[in-house]
Amino acid sequence: MAPRKKTKITTVVLYVRVSTAEQAEQGLSLSAQRQALERYATDHGYEVARAYEEPGASGTDDNRPVFRRMTGDLLGGDLAGRVGAILVFMTSRFMRDALKAKVWKKKLEAEGIRVIATQQDFGEDPMGKLVEAFFEGIDEYESAVNGMRTSAALRESARQGFFPSSRPPFGYRVEKVEVRPGVKRSKLVVHSNEAAVLREVFGFYVGGLGALQVAEKLSERGLTYRGGRWTKDRVLTVVSDRSSSGVYVFARHTEEPVEIPIEPIIDSVTFEAACRLRDEREPSKSPGRGSSSPLLLARLAYCGCGAKLLLETSGKLVGGTRPFRYYNCRTSTRAGKSQCPGVRVPEAELDHAVMEHLAERVFSPERCRQLLVELLESGEALRERTVEQRKNIKRDLDEIERKIATWEGHVEKGDLPIAVAAERLTDLRAKREELRSTLVKVVPIRAPAASLLDDGTVERFREMMRSSLLEGGPIARSYLRFLVERIEVRRTADDGREVRITARKGNAMRLMYAATDPERENETPPGFVNRGGVLTCVAYQLPDVSPSENWTGGVVLPGPGEPAPRKQRGKRRPTIIELLDRAEAMRTAIECEGVKRSDLARRAGLSRARVTQLLHLVELSPTVRVEVRRLAAEGVGISERSLRPVAAMSEAAQLRAIRRVEPRAR
Repeated sequence: MAPRKKTKITTVVLYVRVSTAEQAEQGLSLSAQRQALERYATDHGYEVARAYEEPGASGTDDNRPVFRRMTGDLLGGDLAGRVGAILVFMTSRFMRDALKAKVWKKKLEAEGIRVIATQQDFGEDPMGKLVEAFFEGIDEYESAVNGMRTSAALRESARQGFFPSSRPPFGYRVEKVEVRPGVKRSKLVVHSNEAAVLREVFGFYVGGLGALQVAEKLSERGLTYRGGRWTKDRVLTVVSDRSSSGVYVFARHTEEPVEIPIEPIIDSVTFEAACRLRDEREPSKSPGRGSSSPLLLARLAYCGCGAKLLLETSGKLVGGTRPFRYYNCRTSTRAGKSQCPGVRVPEAELDHAVMEHLAERVFSPERCRQLLVELLESGEALRERTVEQRKNIKRDLDEIERKIATWEGHVEKGDLPIAVAAERLTDLRAKREELRSTLVKVVPIRAPAASLLDDGTVERFREMMRSSLLEGGPIARSYLRFLVERIEVRRTADDGREVRITARKGNAMRLMYAATDPERENETPPGFVNRGGVLTCVAYQLPDVSPSENWTGGVVLPGPGEPAPRKQRGKRRPTIIELLDRAEAMRTAIECEGVKRSDLARRAGLSRARVTQLLHLVELSPTVRVEVRRLAAEGVGISERSLRPVAAMSEAAQLRAIRRVEPRAR
């Protein structure tokens, strides 16, 4: 587009800007710039259409909000065609990037708008254009030099252990300390309230909950993220931030990041476990994530040849399920037994044997007693925080009530018209309802009974924790991935089987050893061999076994060339009454215990699709389900398939349709 023909300037806009570093420079303050520009406009007879003030924005960035609003108004907004120039104090106020300055000036000139630096009269001849370009280059150079100096100063401050930023990470607050008379620097110290919430976030996340579930739990309890709502992204950001483990990284995205040691809130083992879990759940880092696999030992179980063990089934259906499920070598199933003879192990039995081995080592009576003590201590701390939180909410609620009463009193006395007070009263009443709702969610916690540490309670707690591992739910997965690096099933020289469990580095195996003697937690357990920094334990060694022999822990390993053990076929299909009972139990587990459908499917040995089909049965109204049970008890054969379309009807239609269901032969 050719530039418009130059006309006499009559109307201008003013643009003033300061960057954060320049706020203290008196000569370039916003008010000083604006006064100078207004005097210039008055002296030249210009009418000021509008003034734009940009506080705390870098001149190297052309995406500044006020700058974008100004150019939008001039190039296509309500000021288009009315303004002849933009007045700035100096060229550096308009832009500190020579290329971007040239691009924007060309766009403005195409609409007949000039940029005039009132303190630098360049003129419009070629020499003036040359001098203007020279000063634009100087502005860019000064900006780069200032950036280098500021960055170097901040890095040096960080190396000395001071906090050079403005917003502290979650769990910490900034505290000013005097380094010498009249000079104060910032240090990061633990924020007690946020630290308590942070520990709960890590506890939920490492305990097996997803980021969204953690956010929902925190919101249900009325906990906030610095006044805002907890979200999935905020949870993921918090569990990935190294600050919580005692290291704040300044300039982390540069070539020379600086690590600042601070007081840790989360121990290193828990932080590493959280990071490992996030990597396993991140699709871009871990496609085909093991955390969502129905296999308990997914991404952990390997064959002796080094290949992963994958799921192998016979494909046969028995009672709507596929009970013949095995772990087998990937190389053997994909490339043939000439590459690897394979190790076929029944899925349920290998899972049970591994988890039973871990349960025996981790949950000894001594360690369970220590866990109970820690739970009681954390429960007491949680009870105190809950009391404090309820106290704060009640104080805020009383303050809101006082404000509402004050505003209503002014309205009743006639001091304020209703129209003026209505909006404020609406806001205050909304805050009051929000606080009342939060107070209901923050339920007071009762003090635990003193008998919780007796031998009977410890033994019941031990059995409960062992059962949690053996059931293979979220707790089992969390413990398994926290303790175990690799599970290897291999053939021995005498054609037997050997299962080798390799622990993760650090405290995992010490945790197992501490189960027998907590005071010797830092020693290496006997029978554990340190191989390249990884403690390894031979969990089970099997001589030559046949399908009729039981492996320790109940696992049966077929010998070479022998067929896998077959489970007894079901003698009959489950009745509709049994299916209804099963569906109602599943719905109770989902609604009352928060169990996922995938976990239900794994426990029951079903597919997720089959679980969904069964849950359709509880969409029948209670009256219809009673009628179905009565008909089935009388010998009327009602099929599950015939009930599926009925479940989608209204209750009245269901009652009419159930009597028209054609009986089927058993």
